[in-house]
Amino acid sequence: MTPRSALVVLLACIVGVASAAPIPKPNVLFIAVDDLNTHLGCYGNTIVRSPNVDRLARRAVRFERAYTQFPLCSPSRVSLMTGLRPDQTGIFELQTDFRKKTLPDVITLPQLFRQHGYFVARVGKIYHYGVPGQIGTPGLDDPLSWDLAINPRGRDREEEDKVTNITRGTNARPANANAARRATNAPPLGAALAWFASGGADEEFTDAKVADETIRLLDEHKDEPFFIGCGFYRPHVPWIVPKKWFDLYPLEKISVPKMPPDDRADKPADAFWVKPPNYGRPEEECRQAKRAYYASISYMDAQLGRVLDTLDRLKLWDKTIVVLWGDHGWHLGEHGCWQKQSLFEESARVPLLVAVPGAKGTGKASPRIVETLDLYPTIIDYAGLPAPHRLAGASLRPLLDKPSAKWDRPAYTQVRRGNTNHFFFGRSVRTERWRYTEWDDGRKGAELYDEKKDPGEHRNLASEPKHSAVVEEMKKLLRAARVE
Repeated sequence: MTPRSALVVLLACIVGVASAAPIPKPNVLFIAVDDLNTHLGCYGNTIVRSPNVDRLARRAVRFERAYTQFPLCSPSRVSLMTGLRPDQTGIFELQTDFRKKTLPDVITLPQLFRQHGYFVARVGKIYHYGVPGQIGTPGLDDPLSWDLAINPRGRDREEEDKVTNITRGTNARPANANAARRATNAPPLGAALAWFASGGADEEFTDAKVADETIRLLDEHKDEPFFIGCGFYRPHVPWIVPKKWFDLYPLEKISVPKMPPDDRADKPADAFWVKPPNYGRPEEECRQAKRAYYASISYMDAQLGRVLDTLDRLKLWDKTIVVLWGDHGWHLGEHGCWQKQSLFEESARVPLLVAVPGAKGTGKASPRIVETLDLYPTIIDYAGLPAPHRLAGASLRPLLDKPSAKWDRPAYTQVRRGNTNHFFFGRSVRTERWRYTEWDDGRKGAELYDEKKDPGEHRNLASEPKHSAVVEEMKKLLRAARVE
């Protein structure tokens, strides 16, 4: 080797070492999408148009089996942002403020970055927003988490009185939807299958304004370390987006799952949040609802694309950790269920994309079982920040470098049932092969599904003697996660 060639090799090695070195104070762009399930192109859905989520997936590790800890907005988000399980946070519904009631001294993920000199801001929904459907209100936000919080409000909020609401029992469009709901004791729009194909332009709607403000903050703070939470509202109901997004999905191409006649017969009654199946609505209305959900995904995706374009323009990818996650799954007719708050796969499973500069697994998918509360330890691991308290999750760094690496942690999801006289929990544990669920510690029934042979979770094996050993093993796993 000549002296010149040796020098070239040495310089190449130096450059290689430098490129693999950790980034001092990496930025974080933390993208939350409300009620987003895995009906996305990058997760294998061939109908939904999600080019920008798919584009981000090519820069990220896509987690095939990521699970929420509680399939409801506030419990899920508080769990992730504190790094603690719902049993530790004490948040099981949409009314309790964790900062005022249960965890006054906890250090949240963005708060930790704020304490270490980052500019920390939120645009849109990161924590839960009070009454569902009331977009733009501060709700249950946590002021200690942010230097700046922005609550966009768009045309969609003003058009809620125009929706078709099939869970109200009629397709009529009342002059005052809110008054009609109060008069009939119907669920609020945030809990209803309701939609409207608006005549407005994209830029008039709330998620466009979320993108606008996020882009502005990226421009203004590109030269300092930042943690920016970008919280999109769609596809949360009511599905109000411009008509052109509905037009992407001809109704004849939309189908709803066929429910086997005996699908609910071998399952505990509390497994089903939606009673009767499909709210008792005809198939045609269910297909319309599913189309509206898909339209809302595509609208949100377009706004996400504008944010990703800004990362391109500002050349921020090499120094920014970008995370996109859904706060919980969303049923679209499986088992006759809609929305969330079940412990079936469609409710518990979420999309999760994590893009870290220099991660060796970029562009690949990880088949391992992970939890959304793994995000707190993962992000601070890459940022070099100390954990402020004992975190329930684990850093995903091994899977971000080698997505198929050995990983033996299960995922836990829970819901609450009952009323003020008697609340009880459904608790579920998911491994790569099995899902096991108990209701009221088994007093109200149990479920076991073989996810390899029965990914639709149609056959409950919990009472079959030949699976008793599996049940006992899964019981032990379920007990191991309990925090009394």
